[in-house]
Amino acid sequence: MLLFRTGMLFAVGAAILTVVVLASGQTADWMVIVSGTPVALPRPAERIGGDLFLPLVPVARALGFSVEVAPDVNGLRVRRGAGAEATYDGGTGEIRFGPIVAAQLRNFKQITITEPIEEVLFPLSGLIPLLAVDVRQDQDQNILHIDPSGGSSTLPSASGLGLSEFDYSAGMTTVAGNTGQYATLHGDALAGGVPLNTNILLSGTGKSVGFRQGNMIANLSRHRTVTMGDQTAISGIDSLLASVRGIGYGAPLKAFEANVYAGRAAGQIRASLGGPGVAQYDSTILGAGLRKRDVKGELSFGATSFAGPERKGTAAGAGFVKTVARNQFRLQAVAGTFSGFSLRTILVKPLASEAAPDLAPLAVESASKTPVQGMATGLSFSDTFSPIKAISITAQIDRYGKNFLTAREESQFNAQSAKRLSMTVQPFSNLSLFGSVNRREYLAGNPAVARGFNYGASGALPGLRKLRLSYFTSVLDDAGTPAGRFQLSQYSATLLNVRNSSRLLRIRQLDSAKHPRGTSTLRWTKI
Repeated sequence: MLLFRTGMLFAVGAAILTVVVLASGQTADWMVIVSGTPVALPRPAERIGGDLFLPLVPVARALGFSVEVAPDVNGLRVRRGAGAEATYDGGTGEIRFGPIVAAQLRNFKQITITEPIEEVLFPLSGLIPLLAVDVRQDQDQNILHIDPSGGSSTLPSASGLGLSEFDYSAGMTTVAGNTGQYATLHGDALAGGVPLNTNILLSGTGKSVGFRQGNMIANLSRHRTVTMGDQTAISGIDSLLASVRGIGYGAPLKAFEANVYAGRAAGQIRASLGGPGVAQYDSTILGAGLRKRDVKGELSFGATSFAGPERKGTAAGAGFVKTVARNQFRLQAVAGTFSGFSLRTILVKPLASEAAPDLAPLAVESASKTPVQGMATGLSFSDTFSPIKAISITAQIDRYGKNFLTAREESQFNAQSAKRLSMTVQPFSNLSLFGSVNRREYLAGNPAVARGFNYGASGALPGLRKLRLSYFTSVLDDAGTPAGRFQLSQYSATLLNVRNSSRLLRIRQLDSAKHPRGTSTLRWTKI
């Protein structure tokens, strides 16, 4: 049945391709360059309600951020290493750092949070406060340049008070009777002619407020930096990414950016009511990386050695990105020797309830640990191809051996094989069609295979551009869970800018093996 539906999906895609070749009124694709390196997008950027929307996850990952769905607020959570957590609230359009509201999005009702998360579109104006970046648009060539905001790696001040050398923000929140406090301090100084940048984060609940994270960055001459304290070790290889509390040194090395780091690595990071994640620095780590980046692509080399209470390993790898006019090829390969426990995360059951299905996540996960020891390899491959401007096709294959481990307890790189093929078609500026198929297999413990597919469309009718319609369906079959089959369908219609207000009509249906008839919600919201 899955093969039949997959064939149907791409048969429809082929028919759409024929229509697109003959269609007119297409808009040029935007090229996105993050920190000097082009980033492949799984679907094209779109103009919606006067704002430019583009896939959030590829941009965030290129900057070292992790992104996850936040079902409790029908939105997203973003974090870099063990740093403070930024939350996008889909119900209010607020971007918050702990209890501090950093921004209010204007077009937030146009953001649809669905799986796969890699294809979720986010407004460009919202990326600036969410990821703390600077954006420059080249309108003539349709190029977006996105770079980290200069100097500060702390949270933006929400108080509006401060001096040029000192900035702070503070707040508190109450959830279920628990009070959390949150504060950030940032200062710039000059010591012996060396510019210093200092960041401190404090948080806690009740009276137990304490230090959570901090660092000092010395900007030496000739683009050299020394970082003392908390930092994210980015080598350009995803599985070697780590949150480190220690010392790091970066400097140019011929055509490469070189960095070395040593200290304690965060084996676990759990959420905190106050804002930043609470990291458990339980492992010793030593690592280094080389990166060469330009508009044509990227070449990366990295190595790391870590040892913690439940796992240890030594690994080295390389990454390669090649970008041409219509294609971006990305390959990462890692090999090493490991011992300890592999974390396997599985889908147990849907959490949707009759009372509040719209607020429930798609599934609850259960983790089990399997002992492993020996050599292991990891491979990640992706290719994004655009035969014409209106079509984008992405193929991705990841395989990390049953003995593969990382410094952080991360199931994504532990003993599993995943494949995904997706396609997005934008025949006209006001219409976007998309679909994908995926397969995931566990390689350690009790093997199980999860298969799924999704498809949808969004756009506006000719002559009725203020009325935006969208449809999305996602289906997952997981042989290793009691839930078995799970399906989500969502329909929405939004009327924009009608006497300074907008109205949203949304129908969402959740189906599973335990709820064969599904549950539905109907919402009519005045914005």
